[in-house]
Amino acid sequence: MTELFYKPLTPDLRQQINDSIRNSVRELNTCQNNVYVNMQKTALNATKALIDALPDGYPMPMYRR
Repeated sequence: MTELFYKPLTPDLRQQINDSIRNSVRELNTCQNNVYVNMQKTALNATKALIDALPDGYPMPMYRR
């Protein structure tokens, strides 16, 4: 069962999230370009912009497994 908890957004956590997003985009770049790939890349870039805009200390919801 998963448990929801909140962790403050630190520069290290922000970097980990952005690295994960960059890896996902890099993997998508190896796929054939189609509407679904472009849609997912756009969503990932929007998520990265949102994470970058959040202030340090922002409570990020996390799930413990």
